[in-house]
Amino acid sequence: MTPAATETTVLAAKAAGVRPEIAEQMGLHAECTRIAKSLEPRLHYGPEVPNDDQQTQRLFTALGVVMPSAHDWLPNAIAAYYQQFLFALWPGDLPDPIRDAAGAKLVRRLLALPRDS
Repeated sequence: MTPAATETTVLAAKAAGVRPEIAEQMGLHAECTRIAKSLEPRLHYGPEVPNDDQQTQRLFTALGVVMPSAHDWLPNAIAAYYQQFLFALWPGDLPDPIRDAAGAKLVRRLLALPRDS
């Protein structure tokens, strides 16, 4: 007996007279297998990101969240945040214009820093 054979959808289909091999294709296990082996581009789900800083500040205000300030952070917290920021800029599977713009902005700011001689 396959894992799909115990699903309620499959059992209901078998009870309705559908052949077992066809009924198992109607279950969630078969759907997951189809998605995993599909050659089509995968869908990307995630939270909506505010478009600009003002929208982010309005969202924080509406939620009652205090805007964080890095001036009060310990050095290890600053380093951890910076590391997370760099990981967020790492290229992903799908094109992301917001991430690409933030990465380009970081590179411009780093190139504008004075060089130590």
